[in-house]
Amino acid sequence: MKKKSNTDEFREIEAELDAFIKAKVEEQTAKVIYQREFSTMEKHYSFVIWNVDKVSFTTRKYLRRPVINKRATAEHVRQLREYFNVLTTEGEIIFHASHNDKYKTSTGIWLSEIDNDHYAFDEESLSDAIAKHNKIYDEKYAPREGCIPCDYCKKQVPLDKVVKQKIWYRGRDSFGIARSLTRIGNFCSGECAMNEQCSCEG
Repeated sequence: MKKKSNTDEFREIEAELDAFIKAKVEEQTAKVIYQREFSTMEKHYSFVIWNVDKVSFTTRKYLRRPVINKRATAEHVRQLREYFNVLTTEGEIIFHASHNDKYKTSTGIWLSEIDNDHYAFDEESLSDAIAKHNKIYDEKYAPREGCIPCDYCKKQVPLDKVVKQKIWYRGRDSFGIARSLTRIGNFCSGECAMNEQCSCEG
């Protein structure tokens, strides 16, 4: 029996690889992906609705697929087999998506990122994440009597537990001259006061 040429073997692996990728991609039928957006310190949220333009199956690390012009060598065959093996063990679906606001924005969303917390295939699936957000807001950030927000983390702090700290920062005086200025900040802890000072120092 005549032994296959390197080129024939390369083309066979290539066809098997293409069929494998096609099957993975065809499993995905999503047309849109919902992304929740809200601030931890505010009780409101919104959705970005991404339109799925294309679906690919690839790896997160850079991996170039071997190609040939006319003839393949044994090295080409080895490289394609290695590429196929990596793809079967580390490959993942990625959705190439876009949405139009003022400008068209594009992004890539990995299938593993669709966790019903930040991304979901439908709006309803994000309801648990929204409920969790609202609970955290009510417990830590919602304005309440006898409390003020921490200047750094914005959590509500009882007035008798406020840590007052002088903060140095760069600013301009009433004459518009740049200089070092100070203010007294209200914090929930010394750690937040230190973090605020570090953020002012850039």
